[in-house]
Amino acid sequence: IEMQTADKENFIKRLLLYWARMYVKTIEKGKDYTTLKKCIVIAFVDFEFKEFSEYGIHTKWQIMDSKFGKRVLTDVLELNIIEVPKVKKKDDKEAILRWVNFLKNPYGMEVESMAKTDKEIAEARRKLDEINADKELVAILEAQDWARWDRNEWIREEKEKGRKAGLEER
Repeated sequence: IEMQTADKENFIKRLLLYWARMYVKTIEKGKDYTTLKKCIVIAFVDFEFKEFSEYGIHTKWQIMDSKFGKRVLTDVLELNIIEVPKVKKKDDKEAILRWVNFLKNPYGMEVESMAKTDKEIAEARRKLDEINADKELVAILEAQDWARWDRNEWIREEKEKGRKAGLEER
C-alpha cells in the first residue's frame, strides 16, 4: 500500500517497481515459478491524474492484450490507484470509502462495526493483526519508515544548504 501526496512525474513507474520487487520476493531460493504469488499494489494518491480525468475514484490496472483489450494475460499483476480528491461524498456502501476509513484507523469503532458485516474488511483486520504479532516483520516495517524519514530529511537539508549557498553567491 502506497500513499502519495505529491504528484510525482514517474509515479506509475515507481508503482511498477514496487510491484516487481514484491513479486520477486514471493519466490524462495530453490523453488520454481509455480510458487510465485499474486501481488497487488494499492496506491492512495492525493492528486488527480490528468490522463484519468474521465475515470472514477478507483482504477484497476492489469496487463491486457493491446489489440482486443479484453483478455488479461495474467492475474498476478494488479495496480489499484485511488484518487482521493475524486471522493466527493461519504457513502459507507462504496467500497473505496470503506477502505479509506480502514486505512485511516484500522482499529477504530467505525472499522470494528464494518468488520462485522464486510468479509474483506474483517480479513484485512485479521491480516493486520498477524503482521503486528510478528515482531520481526514489525521491526522491518518500522526500519523502512525510519529510512524513508531519514532520506527525506537528508534531501530537505541538502536543498536548504544549496539554497543558502546560492544566496551567498549573490
